[in-house]
Amino acid sequence: MAQQPSDIVGYGAAAKGMVLLHYLLSAGPKFTFEYVVDDAPLKQNTFCPGTRIPVNPTGELTQHPCGKPLVIVVFSWNFWAEIRGRIVQAVRGSACKRFVWIVLPFPEQRIFALDLETQAEVEGLKNPYQVATFPLFPVNRRKVAMVSHFYNEKMPLPYFIQHHAPMFDGVTLINCGSTDRSREIIERLAPSNWLLVNSTNPNEFHFAKIDEEVEKAEAAYEGHWKIALTTTEFLVINGLRRFAATINSDATVIRYPSMLMIGNGTAAEHECWSKVYVAMWVVTRSSDVTAVPRLIADDADVGVTTRLRHLQYWPDHRIVLVECRIRQGKYPHSACAWELL
Repeated sequence: MAQQPSDIVGYGAAAKGMVLLHYLLSAGPKFTFEYVVDDAPLKQNTFCPGTRIPVNPTGELTQHPCGKPLVIVVFSWNFWAEIRGRIVQAVRGSACKRFVWIVLPFPEQRIFALDLETQAEVEGLKNPYQVATFPLFPVNRRKVAMVSHFYNEKMPLPYFIQHHAPMFDGVTLINCGSTDRSREIIERLAPSNWLLVNSTNPNEFHFAKIDEEVEKAEAAYEGHWKIALTTTEFLVINGLRRFAATINSDATVIRYPSMLMIGNGTAAEHECWSKVYVAMWVVTRSSDVTAVPRLIADDADVGVTTRLRHLQYWPDHRIVLVECRIRQGKYPHSACAWELL
């Protein structure tokens, strides 16, 4: 069904359905969902969490071309008896389809054709439900924790939270006196196991004192695997907690491939452009790469500027690979003029 030219849609935007949707999107074969329909007005004209798949009214089912099979994956399988009638009523209104393919994932896997005239279910495939082994990883595994500190990071925080939310058993975020919407964003988007605390030095950014606070927060996660990230650093690893559960209990350090920043903390005292990131991914708002600025000034400190050099651009995906140079403002701008040539 995923490979042949079919329109695949979902029915029901409930929480359990969204879990199954994300599984189908991440597992083979690759399903491409046109949209998901839901009868609740509050869910309509929104998007499925973490995707660009729209949630539409049930009436959208009448808009499919006559010559293309329609496949409906029922995410609200516990209401199938009621949903069947609604599908028949909606699709039969298109007056050009006799059958619709239905995928029912539970309580047993079924794929069948629904006769829109008689509402008969013409059985196709059926697989008995297999109870998965629980828990999915050992109960006595070492848990995984993350500590981060931030100051006025309203732009990256939503992406930082969304990316890392499923990875960690516990997270501590240290607020270094933010004056923007950073705290509000965390309170609204972060999972319940993310702890938001205020820095003991909110009006002074001193790397040694920040390190002490990070180490203190890490010490609270006794027996955990721990990592400290800034809100501009993203840990990219599939199944972190499952992976950590397989590691020998005597191990103390996990090493993984990474993209490193060139330079060190002392560079800011000697160089005009104190931090150089080898690469950074930028998603543009349009297909025009010129929309990505070459020079960005920091709203909070005019002496801090960021220069971007475009390395490669993928217009179909609106992604730019850039070199990122951050100037800390320790020298007059004229002293760094040669860097801009």
